[in-house]
Amino acid sequence: MVTELRKASIWDLRQTDLFAGLNDWALAKIMGICREDVFAPGDIIFTKGTDAEDVHLLLEGQVVLEIQINAVQRRVTTIVDTVNRGHIFGWSALVEPHVLTASARCTQAARVGLMNGTALLGIFKEYPEIGYAVMKNLSAVISSRLTATRLGLQREIRQLHLLNW
Repeated sequence: MVTELRKASIWDLRQTDLFAGLNDWALAKIMGICREDVFAPGDIIFTKGTDAEDVHLLLEGQVVLEIQINAVQRRVTTIVDTVNRGHIFGWSALVEPHVLTASARCTQAARVGLMNGTALLGIFKEYPEIGYAVMKNLSAVISSRLTATRLGLQREIRQLHLLNW
């Protein structure tokens, strides 16, 4: 992982699903806590089961979300969703118990905006209208991610069945 000091711009934040509908004033508040990292293909950004400290916004590149399935005597890693530009991952930093529900791995070089979850929740507390809008957007992301996870698991079960496993 190579860390860059440059911060994401309001334009970058405006492009994300999490901040849809926010005005420039609200985006400027959020941008104040945003930092940016760059990852290479194959880099693991975070691992399932660890504490979630940051919300991740994919600004460029591609990331897959993976989970491991323990089936009988075999452990299978399956991709449950692919994150593309403008979408968030690592949302667990905003939702108790703040533990990551999947692992994130880069499939392409990626530029990622990161915001500390505690700092972001602090903005929501100070400006409830921002918090309401963002949490409403987050609920749509979580719903979509649950659907993608269910479909990914169904795909993996079909593959295992075809292998007579």
